[in-house]
Formats: sequence, structure tokens, C-alpha cells
Amino acid sequence: MAIISTAHIPAFELLFNHATQGILLADGAGLIKAANPCFLEWSGHTPEKVLNKPTDSLLAGISGHRCVAKMGRSSP
Repeated sequence: MAIISTAHIPAFELLFNHATQGILLADGAGLIKAANPCFLEWSGHTPEKVLNKPTDSLLAGISGHRCVAKMGRSSP
């Protein structure tokens, strides 16, 4: 049920797919490129619902989401 479209490194995939915390990987524009099984189970979203969607829309209503959603983005 994992989405891995950006990395195919065995150690990364093992950690990503078996992590006990939800993980989202987003590009510089804030679009989700991968979500691990824990995130999908925790959020109730399907892979199709999250892939290429903005992090802001999925994390709305979650405490601290603005900090999380903007991590890794460069300033305009």
C-alpha cells in the first residue's frame, strides 16, 4: 500500500515502509510524492487521494500543520 515513486534504495524503502510514524515526502512546491503505510492508515487516505496533492490540503486541521507543510520549501 506504500507509494514509492522517487526513491528505490532498499534501506530507504525498508525504513519508509515499516516506520511506526507517518511520513510524507513532498517536492519543493509542496506536492506529495510519497506517503508511507503508517500515514495512510493513520489518515484514512488512499494512495490515489494523496499522490501529487498539496500537503496543506491534507494536513489542514492538524495541530502545527503549517510548520510541517512549509518544511523544505524555499522562501519566495
